[in-house]
Amino acid sequence: MIGNNVKHLAGYVIQHTRSLIIVLVALLSVALSLLAIGFVFRKLVDHGLGGDQISEIHSSIYLISLLIGIFSVGSFFRSYFINVITVKVISKLKSETYSNLLKVGLVQFEDLKVGDIISRLGLDIETIGSLIINFLSFFIRNSIMLCGAIILMFIQSPKLSLLVLISIPVLLFPLLKLSKHVRKLSQRVLIEQATLAANIEENFSGVRTLYAYNQQEFAAVQFDNRIESYIKHASIRLKLRSLFFALAIVVIAGSITVVIWIGSIDILEGSMSSGQMVSFIYYAIIVGMSAGGIAELFSELQGPLAALDRVFELKNLSHIIKPKQTSRLIGNNYTIKFDKVVFAYPSRPDIPALDNISLKIKHGKFTGIVGRSGSGKSTLMQLLLKFYEHQSGKISIGENDIKTLQDEIIRSKIAYVEQHPTIFSGTIRSNIAFSRPKASDKEVAKIAEICGILDFVKSLKQGLDTEIGERGVRVSGGQKQRIAIARALLYNPEILLLDEATSALDNDSEKKILQNIRVFMKGYSIISIAHRISSIENADEILVINQGTLASCGSHSELLRNSKIYGILYKEQEN
Repeated sequence: MIGNNVKHLAGYVIQHTRSLIIVLVALLSVALSLLAIGFVFRKLVDHGLGGDQISEIHSSIYLISLLIGIFSVGSFFRSYFINVITVKVISKLKSETYSNLLKVGLVQFEDLKVGDIISRLGLDIETIGSLIINFLSFFIRNSIMLCGAIILMFIQSPKLSLLVLISIPVLLFPLLKLSKHVRKLSQRVLIEQATLAANIEENFSGVRTLYAYNQQEFAAVQFDNRIESYIKHASIRLKLRSLFFALAIVVIAGSITVVIWIGSIDILEGSMSSGQMVSFIYYAIIVGMSAGGIAELFSELQGPLAALDRVFELKNLSHIIKPKQTSRLIGNNYTIKFDKVVFAYPSRPDIPALDNISLKIKHGKFTGIVGRSGSGKSTLMQLLLKFYEHQSGKISIGENDIKTLQDEIIRSKIAYVEQHPTIFSGTIRSNIAFSRPKASDKEVAKIAEICGILDFVKSLKQGLDTEIGERGVRVSGGQKQRIAIARALLYNPEILLLDEATSALDNDSEKKILQNIRVFMKGYSIISIAHRISSIENADEILVINQGTLASCGSHSELLRNSKIYGILYKEQEN
């Protein structure tokens, strides 16, 4: 899995060929300039200091200054272009993952937490950036310097070089042992971070409920417990990394100490010059730091690799494979039929929400739906919108079986208003125009008037352009419902679905807005799920749903005479 994800990430990086070439040239110039300084040190010590030649000292310092200049310029281009590549790659990855999430079936969102999605699209993707930077910058640079320094060490002294090379496997062996364990811990730490993000999102989204029940202290304790769990796993991971880092220091410092010891004896015996010794120690330090850097880098990569898995898990969420579907409706008749439909929610497969239900909703009529909570009323609307697929039976709009129609085509004809509508951050106007962003201000104002929105915005300084806060926190429940209904009417639907969409309004306001809706939707279909029967008494037809089946249907007066369930519901509300 990780190998495949790394290959996919490499595919994103390779798209930036020009910038990659600049990065590689810059890395090469940085590495070579640092390696060349070792030769200059040897020349400075042997010919300048040892030979007492002031000109050699000057030329050596000039050359070192030139190499430092090359190193600085190369470092600039390396750093700038690596970060540009990283920003472009993670931005594209974030965009594609977000787009993919908007295409998956709604069923999959039942298992996903919003906070976890935010964490993956935010922190995890940013963490992937460090994977790109570490590989392109530090791994390649350290690899070039490691190979170059080893070759140059052997030129100076093969005997001492073998002593230094022994330290490399000593560094790599514990790394290979720890890497799998560190990767699991890194995944656990990321999960803990995502859980924290989800907890924050849930608590502050429901902050009013939290305050209403005086559960601030309980929420704080819960959050502290999750923090402690995060600290526990993060501490173990950091302990392992610190242990490896301490081991690296001991091995590198020990190797260099042994080199100085043996090299000093070689100088006294005349088999090695002081300049060679200085140059060799310089390269030995580069080998030790490069090998240690690469090893440390591999331990550092476990976190980004775990983040890469989590992001690609979202990006690769599979879409539901459907048979070939048509992109247009046949005919202009939007009569809705449910024929022996059976459906159970994926989370409760053994409990049917709709049980062999058959019903007909005539085109151009105002149809009410009533029933007790959990009877299957809202499920009818969710199946009609193809939020879920029914297990058996047939649902049709006019002559069209909805299974043969593309989701987008069906939803282009239907507007849906929930009991607790989603209100987005922004203005009243932007929320109404969400369904049709290109609608003119005149059209928005007309719909706002129909829904009684202009009545309450008159007192607001900015009118329809008033900011209403996150999730519409600055408007009441009834005002949210008015905005949601206005959004649906602006969509110009053939079928309007109202799922207890006026429950937060008083009786007079409800009657007025429903009357306005019926005038606006004349000749089109209105389907209204109602808890208050008074809101659908004047419906052309009322369907009574009970335990996932159609118990009865008819007008209000007919149902009072013929339907026991309807009569009970009506009397309960009267009482």
